Amino acid sequence: MTRPRPHNYILIVLFKKWADYLIMGKVLKDIGVWMLLWCSGWGIYHLLLARDINYITAPLTSALYFSVASVAVLLLYKELLPAMHPFVRPLPWLAAVLSVAAGLLIYLLLPLFFAPPEGLMLLNPDMFFLDLNLRYLFAKPFEIVFQQVLILLLVALLVKRGVPLLATCLLCCLTFGAAHLYLVVRNGLLMGGYFAASAIVAGFVFPYLMLRVRNGLIYASSIHLLFYIFTGALCRLCPTALIS
Repeated sequence: MTRPRPHNYILIVLFKKWADYLIMGKVLKDIGVWMLLWCSGWGIYHLLLARDINYITAPLTSALYFSVASVAVLLLYKELLPAMHPFVRPLPWLAAVLSVAAGLLIYLLLPLFFAPPEGLMLLNPDMFFLDLNLRYLFAKPFEIVFQQVLILLLVALLVKRGVPLLATCLLCCLTFGAAHLYLVVRNGLLMGGYFAASAIVAGFVFPYLMLRVRNGLIYASSIHLLFYIFTGALCRLCPTALIS
């Protein structure tokens, strides 16, 4: 086999590097577009919050908003989002049902024995899960679906660019962490840092489930909901745990 001449070898290496830079540029552009969608979706909902429309005061309106937002993303990227396996297997749906059942159990029982974390609620009026209100538990799954659709979109964008699984997880960690940094400023180091760190962990877990586990989107959504349910329970049991 004839070895390439030195100058030809240099051209091959340079071309590969330029190709890598070009792909990375496209990946960064995709992440930028995704961040714009993320901020737009939450920005609109914060306008509703400013009008006292939230999970508790208006659960149906909140559920409707996140449903419309989810459908809008799905329609915008219907050609890109990978086809999911048919949702016919009982196990993932059982996980979803059990997560909701766990929420109902906690939301019904804990308020009977433990007082609301008044200090945390005063410092974090936007953290509606602290109240353990059943209206929140009704509206929250619709928001979880919205978030999971966006996460699925980011994973699909990275897969389209040929980014391997580990790199996809690392990029999701960085992106999710950056998307939650504003909580550190708004909600303090402990509460905001707790959510930012959890988002970074989710950057590993959710893409893996979506790409390697059948019906992984349902498992990811169930875990996502359980995170909020158990965080609310933790704050009810230890009301000073996340006060900065």
